Amino acid sequence: MDREALLCLKSNLSDPRGALATWSKNASLDFCQWHGVSCSKRHAQRRVVALDLEGEGLAGQLPPCISNLTSLARIHLANNRLTGGVPPELGLLAGPRYLDLSHNALGGKIPANLSSCSGLEVHKQGVALGRSVDLSKFRDYDELKAELDKMFEFDGELVSSSKNWQIIYTNNEVDMMLVEDDQWE
Repeated sequence: MDREALLCLKSNLSDPRGALATWSKNASLDFCQWHGVSCSKRHAQRRVVALDLEGEGLAGQLPPCISNLTSLARIHLANNRLTGGVPPELGLLAGPRYLDLSHNALGGKIPANLSSCSGLEVHKQGVALGRSVDLSKFRDYDELKAELDKMFEFDGELVSSSKNWQIIYTNNEVDMMLVEDDQWE
């Protein structure tokens, strides 16, 4: 089942650098050894728990079949050329604990089943600074940043484009997603 879901993902993406070259129907290589794939070690039937394909030049739209990777806990596809929206089917997963789709050309809103994660943390260079706010009360990303800048008394640092801030929201199960302005488009 996971092998077929990975092959479906590959068939929907352009891979000019060959990052997914090991992902093949005919390969004798176990799919758990494919580039960017990590599997659980606890189950007799090995399941995909992570996709780590940052900066691989992957292009195209994430297909709904990604939700067939039902044990997926980590999705790290930042710094690619992904387009379209975040598939609502991602919300069907039991609980991605980490989701980073930043620095792609994704548009649209965060699917309703993912945007119910109302907790938000502010990190600077990987260090969490704390506090939680409700994302649904903000009209856009700029309004969110301005409010957080005021709340944390950053004196304009958070809204400055020259600073290294990331805004990440999490739910009670510590599922994470990077917040950027394309989630309000």
